Formats: sequence, C-alpha cells, structure tokens
Amino acid sequence: MTIAVAGVAAAPALAQDRELYLDVTINGQKQELIGGFVERDGTLYATPQELQAVGVRPPDSSGPTADGLVRLSDVSGLQYDYDEPGQALRITLPEAGRQPVAIGARDTRVTQADSDYGVLLNYDLLATRSGGTTSGSGLLEGRVFGPLGVLDGSFIGDIGSGDNGRNDGTGDGSRLIRLDTTWTYSDPDLLRRYRLGDFISGGLAWTRPVRMIGAQIDRDYALRPDLVTFPVPRFGGDAAVPSTVDVYVDNVKQFSTEVRPGPFEINDLPVLTGGGNAQVVVRDALGRETVQTLPFYASRDLLREGFADYSFEAGSVRRHYGEDSADYSGFAGVASLRYGLDDDLTLESHFEGSGDLLLGGVGAVYGVGTLGTVNASLAASRAGGDSGLQYSVGFEHLDPRWSAGLQRTGTIGTYRDLAAVEDRNLLRGTTRVNLSLNLDRWGALGVAYIDTDQSDFGRLQIASGSYTVTVFDNVQLMGSAFLDLNDRSNAGVTLSLSVPLGTTANVGVDATSQNGQRWLTQRGSYTQDTGVTDRGLAVNVQATEGDLRRYYGQVDYRTGLADFTASADQIDGSTNVRGEVRGSITAAAGGVFLNQRIDDSFAVIDTGVPDVGVTLENRPVGRTDGGGQLLVRGLRAYEANKMAIDVTDLPADAAFDDTRRSVVPADRSGIVVHFPVQIGDAATVLIHRPDGSAVPPGATLALDGGAGPLPVGYDGMAYAIGLQPDNAGTVTLPDGTQCRIAFAFAPVAGELPQIGPVTCGGMP
Repeated sequence: MTIAVAGVAAAPALAQDRELYLDVTINGQKQELIGGFVERDGTLYATPQELQAVGVRPPDSSGPTADGLVRLSDVSGLQYDYDEPGQALRITLPEAGRQPVAIGARDTRVTQADSDYGVLLNYDLLATRSGGTTSGSGLLEGRVFGPLGVLDGSFIGDIGSGDNGRNDGTGDGSRLIRLDTTWTYSDPDLLRRYRLGDFISGGLAWTRPVRMIGAQIDRDYALRPDLVTFPVPRFGGDAAVPSTVDVYVDNVKQFSTEVRPGPFEINDLPVLTGGGNAQVVVRDALGRETVQTLPFYASRDLLREGFADYSFEAGSVRRHYGEDSADYSGFAGVASLRYGLDDDLTLESHFEGSGDLLLGGVGAVYGVGTLGTVNASLAASRAGGDSGLQYSVGFEHLDPRWSAGLQRTGTIGTYRDLAAVEDRNLLRGTTRVNLSLNLDRWGALGVAYIDTDQSDFGRLQIASGSYTVTVFDNVQLMGSAFLDLNDRSNAGVTLSLSVPLGTTANVGVDATSQNGQRWLTQRGSYTQDTGVTDRGLAVNVQATEGDLRRYYGQVDYRTGLADFTASADQIDGSTNVRGEVRGSITAAAGGVFLNQRIDDSFAVIDTGVPDVGVTLENRPVGRTDGGGQLLVRGLRAYEANKMAIDVTDLPADAAFDDTRRSVVPADRSGIVVHFPVQIGDAATVLIHRPDGSAVPPGATLALDGGAGPLPVGYDGMAYAIGLQPDNAGTVTLPDGTQCRIAFAFAPVAGELPQIGPVTCGGMP
C-alpha cells in the first residue's frame, strides 16, 4: 500500500513542542495519508491547510494561534484518539465537518512548447477579367519564427490594365500597401504576450478596439489550453464505501473516476457554455446507484474567482488601414482589465488617452444562477472641449432549448473614444435583441432586432426572423425575412429547400422576394470525399431567373502543394471570370516545402527515408518526400499533438527506435520532429555452439564497440544493428558462461541479410 504525505511539514513549532507525523483514519476509514501535527501541552494542533489535506474542514469560528496552528478540539464535533506506539491518529467526525476531496476532471499538466528556426511565406494571388478589363491582386504574408518569437509582415497589392494592356488613367495601375509588421514573443509560464509593431488594441464588450503601432502587453490564456478561465459547475457528493463516480452533462458522459469513502467534489468539468443539466451517478461495488441531477449555467463572459485578464498598449493609432502603408496619429495609450471577484461577479475597467482625449470607464458582469448573465458599464470621456457619457446594460441566456439576448448602449452629451476621434463617426446608441427556440422535431425559430444610430450614417432599424425544420431524410426547409423599419419598402422574404444526395452532394432551390422584385435560384454542390485530408475537388453552381438573372459556377481543387480556384459569374449580362491560387512556401529543417496556406503551427517530419506514411492523431496526413521529409500543417499550438510514422513502409534492413512522438509547438511556428532510421547496417545473426546446436533462447549478444546486449531468440537468432564490415562480440549464455563470435557483414539494399550460422568459440 502506498501512503502519501499530506503536508510538507507539520507546522512551525515552539521549542517545547513535538512534531508528529501520523497515519490518519477518519470514521474508521484509512485516508492513506500521513498528516503533520504538533503536540503542545498534551493537545494536538495542526495548520488549517494540513487539516484540509487530511480531510477535516477547519473551524470558522476560532482562528489559528499566533503561530498559525488550530487546536483539533476546536473543530466542532471532532474527537480523536492518538495511538503513540502505532504513530496513528483515529478521528471521529460528523460528515458536515469533513473536507471534500477535490478531484480535477481535466489534465492540467503543462508541457513546454518548442519552436525551431524557419521562414514561411503565405500567398493568395488573384486574377480577374471583368468588363473588358484584366486586373490582378495578391496578399503576401511573410513569417520568420524561432525560440525568440515570431516576426511577421503582410502586404496587399494589385495591378490593373485595359484591353490594350495599357493603364486606364489611374496612375501606373498598380500599388503595394503594407498591412502589418509585428514581432511577437509568447511566455506560457506567465500567460503573457509581448508585441512590437502593428497590432489591434485590447478591449471589452462595451469598447471599440483600434489599430495601433507601438508596444502591447496582454494576458493570453490561449497559451494554456488546459486552463478553464470561466466558472464551471462543481459537482459533489458523499460515498459511504469505495465507489465509482460518473458525471453526465446533458446525457453525455463527460467524466468517470473512483473515490474513497467520504465527501468529494469534482472540479473543472469540460462543459459547454450556457445552461444545462448534469447527473452525478455514484455506484458502489455491489452495483447500487445514487443519482443526483444538478442544473448549471456557464458563461465565458465571467472569469473564475481570482483570475485576471488585461491588455496594455502604447503607441500611435493607425488610420486608413488597407489604403495607406504608414498613416499614424499622435501618441495614445490604452488599458483594459477584467478581474473575477468571485465566480458570480467579474469587474471590468478601461482607459484611453491621447493628446486631446481622456476616457475612463468601469463595468461588471454578474451571473444570475441558471438564468444567465447581466452586464452594465459606464464610461466618461472628454475630447476637444466636449464631454459625454456612454452607458450599456444587457442580458444573455444560452440554453439548448432557448437562447435570448438584450444589449442597449447609449450616449449622453458628446462621447468620443479613440475610434471616433480618428474617423469622426460618433456612436449615438445601439440596441440588439435576439431570441431563438429549439422546437425539437418541429425545427428551430429565431427572431432578431437591431437599432443603430451613428453620426455619419444615421439611424438603422432592422427586424429579422428565421425558421428551419428537417422534414425527412435530412431534407431541410428554411424561411427567413427582414424588414427595414425606417424604410418599409426595404424588405425581403426567402424560402429555401435543401436536399442532400449522399454525403458528397447537395441540391436546393431558393425563392426570394425583395424590394418588389422576385427571383428563383437553383443550386447544387459537390465535395469530393477524401477522408481526413483537407484536399480534393469541390464544385458549386447556381442559376437565378426572374427579376434578377445570375449564373455562377466555381471549381476548387485543393492539393498538397496549393489550392486552386476558378469561377465565372454573370449578372444581368455582365460576366466576371476569376482565377485564384493560395498556398505557402516554407524553409525549415534544411528543406523547402510547398503546401496549402499555414495559419497556425506545423511540423516537419524527418526520417531520412522516402515514401514513409505519417499520421497526426492517427489520421494519415501524407508521405515523406525524396529526402525523407514531410511538412504537416494543422497542429494545435501549446497542445500535445500525437504524430507517428508507419513502420511497414520502412525497408526490411531499417533500424529505428521511436515511431511515435507527442510534440507541442508554439503558435504560428514550426517544429522539426526527428524519427531516426538507420538503413543498411542491420542483419540477423545465427549463433551456434561448436557442436552445431543453436545457442539457447535467453542468451545475449554484446558487439564490441556497438549496441548491446542484444537478446538471442529461438534457433540462436539475434537481430543486430550498427554493423561494420568486420564485427566481433561476446555471447552470454543463460547460465552466465560466455563465448566469442566474429563475422563479416555486407549490406544488401532493401533486404535484411542473414549471417551464419556463426560458431561461438571458447564454449565450455
């Protein structure tokens, strides 16, 4: 039996005190824990933390002594028997006084993320022919990555010409605009990212982020995917005997564990956000069950108690993004902070400042049991002699059965933020309302209303609704409608029918009436089933007749080298033809790779052997090239990704160690995964005695200056690696006696040679 130590030390003790380490039993059940205690004047003491560790709830009424100790007799209802010869402590305690055993339902082990050096270029090139004019455009994103972070830059450009190939009067017909240039360093230990260059400022639900150039420091919980940042329900119970506990969330089993007798509490369940029901099933060894059903509500708008989220920026606000490469205003600073005061209340604050603007605000999000969350905020600003207030209030409920949301934001006076100072567009107010109902077999219903009022665009009020139902064999009917309440002539209704044809094709028809016009659209799509690989052919076509006449077709072909798209679109006699290619070029691990676009992390598999199959999470993702390498995209940053090679693709004379690896890459970076394979230095060796009989199984072979000891199997056969043209070694028999062998080796390409029989000399 393994006995764990509950605490590091008993407690700080006075000179006359005795430190004791005792085997703890509570209510007749061994805790399998060694607790640290202090005997003072014939009475036992312990720290509150030690009491919790052994399963005793510390008293609330009487505090610890000056040196931080709690007298065991101060715990209500606790009685104990100190067995000095047996160094044991037997405690009798009411169930209400027991500390529940905390059980984590998520793996919180942290694995260090790795990044090797490399260079990557993502590209998206587009050519268009429309109205007698040919034009081209492109998006380029370059990235240099390594252990010191990621430096990336992006550009857009376009080239236009007329029928005769000359410019159309708009200068030289071409331009190149820089989008972003940023260096990013991530620190998973501190959950913090540092950025220099271009970035988007942090913000809250009631603020408007802006593009800036300068420096940014922010908390990023994505660096630890194992962390649950929002409050999740805690499910507990009490087991009278050793039992198995299963937890079901919305009738789906999420967690199972074994518990010792006594109270327990399960934390960090992987629940979805929104409302639901959980069932905690406790089953003992005889199969007897107790079931407890608990409703819960989880929201990402809340932070767990003690968790903090922040973002600090300093620099200049960027203007005319996508139109100018470097148009910045004066100095500005932005700060945002969220803090989980407790699991039901998250506090927020925000600050913005520049040469002529000062803004500050506070907010809060409160969880109202299983009803949902409510939020409120108030901010004040002063800019250019004008001042104003912005307020917001809202409510949200998410549930598999129904969801609802209401958010109202308004201003008093002249309220300005950095976004308004730069684009001069003031937000006077906005109201958003949405409601959705899940009617099970009768479909789903949703309605929404939005009302926005801005200084540059005036007021817009739109009401919309939709209804979707599956009638039979996955045939889906959908109806949607919208109405502009400020302009009743701007309204529309669409009725749609979608019919799947197996798993790869779909056909449908849409009937639309909008702004007094009517048209009918027939559509079809096909997607090639290529298993788990993100490759293959996809085709989409549609034909529209009526007051709107449109004919559209698009073909996508996704390959391991790049993605290719060709489309043609004719609207009321005007034709547009487009061709596009998207992909990436990567230099890493001494190779250059062409692939699809890479947005996050990737790995370069290096085996040194061509045409070897590679899997990611047991899914085939490709085969190594002529140099024995393969670039695998789609890895999850800061998470363990299981990769493997197919040993059946290795030649018979291949020697290898690991065929599976678990790799953790940094975000937007590459990692080299080596699977060392040695070719042409392995063979089977038959080892015989001087009388011609085989060396018995259980013997071992140790090659001089090479691998060993190698096991010898039936018929005296040993598998030897690292062989040289001339080899010698020592054979150790099961009874401990030894003999010597010597043999020559000549590799045979693609085959595993068999050498011998080789006589083992010096045999007694």
